[in-house]
Amino acid sequence: MVDSQEPESDQQSAGRSRWLGGCLVAGSVLLVVGAGAAWRGWVYARENLPAWLSAELSAELERPVEIGPIQRLGPTGIRVGPSTMPATPADPDSLSLEALEVRLNLLSLLRRELPLTINLEQVDMVLEQAADGQWIDIDLQLRDEEDDREPLIDIHVAQVNLQDGQLTWCPTWPMSKIAHG
Repeated sequence: MVDSQEPESDQQSAGRSRWLGGCLVAGSVLLVVGAGAAWRGWVYARENLPAWLSAELSAELERPVEIGPIQRLGPTGIRVGPSTMPATPADPDSLSLEALEVRLNLLSLLRRELPLTINLEQVDMVLEQAADGQWIDIDLQLRDEEDDREPLIDIHVAQVNLQDGQLTWCPTWPMSKIAHG
């Protein structure tokens, strides 16, 4: 009677060993595939994200925007190198900066919101006032006005920090005030 139970326990432990071995192999394969996919995604983002961002911002702002190379990319944010928005014949405003960093807190996604903190380093900005008195004339269509649905995640800029910057204001004075001044 004892002899008949031993082969069953040996068969059960052999079955468990095969099952455990199979799980370890499958887990190892998934880990390697996941790590490879994450690495390839990181490389793809480093190579293609600056050009894509430049094209999208240029189209939205209707003027050239050049985004620098990615210096740091991670789950809590992104940092890009020297970037510019040069003056154009139609708009003399310009912007250049040494680094742009966007930080986010993934835990806030639990509340269906994503507040962004933007850090601009060594900013050099020139703003020229338009003849109508406007300083900045940007018409962004970020969300469709006809769409009454709430967004799944509320993304908003919570804070903008300027570090080591220079802002040059160029006011336009009406000629009538200067002549009678």
